[in-house]
Amino acid sequence: MTTQFDEIVAPPPKGAWKREPVRAPLRADSLLRRHASEPVLLAGAQRALLLQLAHPKVATGVDDHSGFRTTPVRRLFGTADKVGTMVWGDGLEPQAAWEAVMAVHDRVNGELHDAAGNHDAGEVYTAHDPRLLLWVWATLVDTIEVVVERYIAAFRPGEREELYADWLEFARFFGIPDEIVPADREAFGAYWRGMLEGDELGVGATGHRVAKSIVDPPVPLAPRPLKATMATIAVGLLPERVRDMYGFEWDARRERRFRRIDSTLRAVYPRLPALRRSAPVIWMNAKRLVSPRWRGLSRA
Repeated sequence: MTTQFDEIVAPPPKGAWKREPVRAPLRADSLLRRHASEPVLLAGAQRALLLQLAHPKVATGVDDHSGFRTTPVRRLFGTADKVGTMVWGDGLEPQAAWEAVMAVHDRVNGELHDAAGNHDAGEVYTAHDPRLLLWVWATLVDTIEVVVERYIAAFRPGEREELYADWLEFARFFGIPDEIVPADREAFGAYWRGMLEGDELGVGATGHRVAKSIVDPPVPLAPRPLKATMATIAVGLLPERVRDMYGFEWDARRERRFRRIDSTLRAVYPRLPALRRSAPVIWMNAKRLVSPRWRGLSRA
């Protein structure tokens, strides 16, 4: 499987993504649902975003068409709500969330402002490019694996493959073509290494500008020590090459700080009560409680 984007994908006609309704892609007892309900994944959220933004077309799309740099919490909440509904929703709830995402993607088109990786300034991008969707999806696959294995428990034999099978169902639901999605976990590993080692990724001026709002979000009420701790986790968990692309300083002192935070999370988090996983269910039920539309979709 090639990791190179060999052709420029032009923006498709508005609404070209429309399809017959598809029901919830994941089983209620799926491994992906179970792991994605862990609050510790918040520790990996910034990492996943930084990985996504390491692709210059993703970074430019976010910079041009999102309020992420000025209202990151609001934008992150909106994204998390839609992705969460696609993971935990029942009936046609995931379909409604997917349609909302696709409608937003209709207007996310433009040209790169600066060169980065193997991409030239002026190159066209569209959020409907299936290979960009594949990269964003891949960052979620890898980040959940990293966070689960690091802070919850090591994967038992066969679990990594079972989790990846759930991710394949999610990719199909999201509309990423089967022919470009790695067919199994081994193939995914080859794709991931190819992306990290190749020249498809690259951080230019736009990527640096958007990344600043990830590691130091403009949230006045958030305590600076908390923001610094979250940023340390995010940068510490990045692959070294991506960390270097951003130019993040990472000396012995920062490594020691990361290891202290990391070891504390490893020791404390697995001992928290199972009730910690209830947030997604509570959120979905709250949406159904206040909205007749969501109640109807969940039963469809």
